[in-house]
Amino acid sequence: ELEVATDVTAPLLGPQGAAHLFGPQKGADAAAVAELEAALAHFAARTAPEHAERPGAGAAGGFGFGLVALASGHLVSGYARVARALRLDARLAAAQAVLTGEGRYDRQTALGKGPGALAKQARAQSKHTVMFAGRVDPDTASGDSPFDEVLEVSTRAPAGLSPAEALRQAGSEWAARAVKDRLK
Repeated sequence: ELEVATDVTAPLLGPQGAAHLFGPQKGADAAAVAELEAALAHFAARTAPEHAERPGAGAAGGFGFGLVALASGHLVSGYARVARALRLDARLAAAQAVLTGEGRYDRQTALGKGPGALAKQARAQSKHTVMFAGRVDPDTASGDSPFDEVLEVSTRAPAGLSPAEALRQAGSEWAARAVKDRLK
């Protein structure tokens, strides 16, 4: 049996689907997104239209759908697989705070990607969650977030600092502030 572990719950088609969600992220303009959507809809209609709306079918630009339609794959949550393997429930129970990161924090983060799923699991255990993001999409910053704090690393770092050093610096600043707040 082929299990296809996906990190997002996006369907293949529609406004939350592969073309609309991933196209602009990869540089597609509105015309290219419409063309991609039409091509994916045509492909789905010819192969397995019953799977086009399944959560995860739009993962990796539609690769999830392709594996289900053409290789009889079975979609499973990649996050759930990793969480079980790492025994995250027990680890979260012992944690005082949960720190995670992502290169770009955008609407995809809450659609099953690891950091968003981790934040939801941590929140269920009343743990404080912090997202360190290279960039934060402005639309996401104003929306409902599964994180207690979202820190955009790129805006905190001096020009010329390497991404690794910028992350280290942001983490150090957060830790110093957290310790200071606990001592009050």
